[in-house]
Amino acid sequence: MISLQKQAGYTVLLGGWTVCVWAFTQLWNNIYDILSHHYYVVLGYAFVAGMSSFTVTARMPEILSTVLQILLCQAPNFMDFLLLVYLCKVIFVCL
Repeated sequence: MISLQKQAGYTVLLGGWTVCVWAFTQLWNNIYDILSHHYYVVLGYAFVAGMSSFTVTARMPEILSTVLQILLCQAPNFMDFLLLVYLCKVIFVCL
C-alpha cells in the first residue's frame, strides 16, 4: 500500500511533468507557426541582426569581449526571466 506522502509526491511529480509537456507543446506550436507562416520575416531579421552585429564587432573588437562577458554572466538570469514571462502570458491567455 502506498503511503499518503508518497501518493502526494507522485501526484505532484505527474502534474509537474504534465505542465512541462503542455508548455513545451505550446512553445513548439508557436515556433512552428511563426516559421511556417512568417519565414521571410525570420530570414530578414536573421540577416539584419547578423550583418549589424558583424559590422559592430568587426570595427570595435573590444566591445565584443565586453558584451560576451556580460552575456555569459547574465544569460541564465535572462533565460529564467523570459521563461517566467512566457509562462505568465500563457496562463493569462488560458484564463
